[in-house]
Amino acid sequence: MINDTTPQPLIIIAGATASGKSALAYALAQEHHGIIINADAMQLYHGVEIITAQPSRSEQEEIPHRLYGILNPDDPCNVARWLSLILPLLHELWQEGRLPIVVGGTGMYLDALMHGLATIPDIPTAVRDEVRHTPSDALWDALCREDPIMATRLRPSDRQRLGRALEVIRATGHSLSYWHAQPTHSPIPDATIDYRITTLPRAEVYTRINQRVDQMMMQGALREVESLHALALDRALPVMRAVGVRELCDYFDGLLPYNDAIERIKRNSRRYAKRQYTWLRDRI
Repeated sequence: MINDTTPQPLIIIAGATASGKSALAYALAQEHHGIIINADAMQLYHGVEIITAQPSRSEQEEIPHRLYGILNPDDPCNVARWLSLILPLLHELWQEGRLPIVVGGTGMYLDALMHGLATIPDIPTAVRDEVRHTPSDALWDALCREDPIMATRLRPSDRQRLGRALEVIRATGHSLSYWHAQPTHSPIPDATIDYRITTLPRAEVYTRINQRVDQMMMQGALREVESLHALALDRALPVMRAVGVRELCDYFDGLLPYNDAIERIKRNSRRYAKRQYTWLRDRI
């Protein structure tokens, strides 16, 4: 058992999608008798193991993995909730003398773990309901008027983040960027963090993305998403906005031909990797 005053070891692995994060985590876990913990927002959900590139069953049987496939698809998760899941897990592993290896490409999760979460006042129900019932195109227009700073940072199609920014400015009178700039404190101040970034030439990552999408489809991603689509879930749910899920749902809805859906998955995956590179560049 580890004394509470002893600095606690923690490895954090960040990187763009398809850049080798999982392989590095696996190798380190084998070397150090570690436990791999998920920091990817979409890999939290079960039923989408293939399309979200979760570790295989054999990998999870050989090396202990945590926080993979633990939520139902209709159960939304945010940064605060993920912290509430991982923090007790970290302390449990430290007490057992195990090495946690946190791996994932969701930058907000890693930021919150290392630096803390901005404290934002509670949003009144009336404000939240008003924003939730605002049409998607009107959300973007409203945010441009009321919080142009956040509008420049978000995509017009990202309804969830547009809504969050709009409800915050309306409820608090301050931009979400203001709250994010306020001092925060790491929830694990005594941890000794070994922070690693997987880096590959961007062209190689893009090639690996294209190959991985083809492999996913051969492994059964289409049937996986078909089962999810049959649940008729709200398309605003996080899992329904995952790259690969939304494009194949559009295919099942008759909005996209199959080949176009596959090419769009590859394109959107490459764009996601580009955003991850930008996030990492700003923090190195």
